[in-house]
Amino acid sequence: MNSDIQFETFLLVSYKKFSIIVIRKYDFQKIYLEEIELSNNASKINFNELDKFLDDNIFKIEKILKNFVKNINLIIDFNNFFPIKISIKKENFGNYLSTNILSYTLNEAKDIIRKTLNKKKIIHFIIENYVIDEKHFSNLPINFKCRNFSLDLKFICISDDLFKSFEQILKRYQISLKSVASFNYIKKFIDKNNLDIYNLSKR
Repeated sequence: MNSDIQFETFLLVSYKKFSIIVIRKYDFQKIYLEEIELSNNASKINFNELDKFLDDNIFKIEKILKNFVKNINLIIDFNNFFPIKISIKKENFGNYLSTNILSYTLNEAKDIIRKTLNKKKIIHFIIENYVIDEKHFSNLPINFKCRNFSLDLKFICISDDLFKSFEQILKRYQISLKSVASFNYIKKFIDKNNLDIYNLSKR
């Protein structure tokens, strides 16, 4: 059986620490956890050290799982992210504001960002505010008719080069980069959701 069906593997990378953890999906039980502390004065990721850390742990994980690790969820804990804010406005002509219209608008906004960004990768996007017929909402109203609406959006991005560096180092172990998350973004939801940082990174 494919181990990715039963387990999730997470890699947390910061200037001070590398952590790798495997969680069983059905009960969120941690079945493997290993981490190393790094030099406190580091100002960039040492990919040679990361390679050695993976080399020390991937085989151990695969021995426990009795299968290959095919995907890893990466959590990055440093300040190489680029926040970009935009607003996008749409006419709705008095129709109901549907999730389909919202999804189309969000995809349009992502396309705009991708075309204007120079060598950046979108990691998260957040709807910060809904403005519907000039009224502000923190959440999308249900069954609501409106003439027009706009979305205030925030995109969190990293450089393509950094993203590709992580992809390349994982490819040495025949592992794909399944998802990328910003530690600083997801950590603020821990208390609200009573979940740990690894489970939150998948939401």
